[in-house]
Amino acid sequence: MNWEGVVTSTANPLAVVVNGDMSLTARFRAHEFTDGFESGALSALPWVTSGNQPWLVQSSVVSLGQFAARSGAIGDNQTSTWI
Repeated sequence: MNWEGVVTSTANPLAVVVNGDMSLTARFRAHEFTDGFESGALSALPWVTSGNQPWLVQSSVVSLGQFAARSGAIGDNQTSTWI
């Protein structure tokens, strides 16, 4: 987002003191929230993994690109959660 007018800034949130007439326009742009794992890590978004085995990024079996996410090996009554 960019602010234009009497203030030019990329701050969000933006604090201003209004002491007279002013023109201020917020220019929003879409932000794509994706993680294609091509960084080789779960680093593009704030992922949280938990359970008996964590999720990880691997390169041996992929559908597209160089990396894919997979769960660690789990047994009966075990979990591997990724949110």
